[in-house]
Amino acid sequence: MSKKLRSEMPQTAGWVDQLRTGQGTEFVNTQLRKAIAGGVGHFWASENGHEVGTRDTRATSAYFLNERGRTERCDPDWMVDALELARVRGIVIERKDFTDPDESREIAKQLRVIMAEAKHA
Repeated sequence: MSKKLRSEMPQTAGWVDQLRTGQGTEFVNTQLRKAIAGGVGHFWASENGHEVGTRDTRATSAYFLNERGRTERCDPDWMVDALELARVRGIVIERKDFTDPDESREIAKQLRVIMAEAKHA
């Protein structure tokens, strides 16, 4: 991130630094470059009215840093409704890691099947 973006988006900058430490600087920088160039699904952040990267409208969930600097997941309304439908039908969808995007995508696949079955029932 540029110095200007770092000052405008301090929480995002801190998170990017954590990602670089955990995932490797080269990998994270490559993802940032792809996102800034318009690549979908690599990186997107919004803070203080500023955005960096490319928003993935195909995403099943959004991830954000809460006020304590911890990553949280926010599911879209359709997933919340589908989880409730599954619960009412006695289908258990187990969530283990609320910060794992792969788990979120897998749950979304399961929920889409449940929704499709309900539509044809």
